[in-house]
Amino acid sequence: MKRDIGFFLPTRQGSLRVKNKNTRPFSNFQGGLLELKLKQLMACHTLARIVLSTNDDRSKEVAKLADPSGERIHVVARPEHLCLDATPLVELIK
Repeated sequence: MKRDIGFFLPTRQGSLRVKNKNTRPFSNFQGGLLELKLKQLMACHTLARIVLSTNDDRSKEVAKLADPSGERIHVVARPEHLCLDATPLVELIK
């Protein structure tokens, strides 16, 4: 099966309600919800690429652990002006 589907996963540092909500330990996942989601996405063999848009260094570390070769998870530095609570998803995708 040809893998040509991509998945866009935005995360950011600075949640207002739950500090470090994406990467704080959760259940058996030291990398938190992000680690769980990346493991689920890596198990989906039809995905050619997972694009992680983030301004969080810990999220970048979790992505590197999930895909040490960097073949499937591509980290894109998220500019600070796109890290606001009110930033529309459409702006991130552009």
